[in-house]
Amino acid sequence: MAVLAETAGRLEQAADLYAAAAQGWDAYGQVLEHALGLFGQARCMARLGRPSAGAALEAASRRLTGLGARRFAAQAARLHAEVARS
Repeated sequence: MAVLAETAGRLEQAADLYAAAAQGWDAYGQVLEHALGLFGQARCMARLGRPSAGAALEAASRRLTGLGARRFAAQAARLHAEVARS
């Protein structure tokens, strides 16, 4: 649902859904899915222009890097750099 909301441009809803998904995956001990949920939430926060997006993207990038999820970590790092420049 979060991906669909994000694709449709409903970013507030998508951010909330990603946050809920991340929390649920964390409760199940699914570390990668938890990190991807955090990244989705941070991505939406960035598109909404929220000031906290930079810290959220940095945290998601660190977590994804630690898991060896290079492609997702690189995406988060690039978006974090874009947010930092703006």
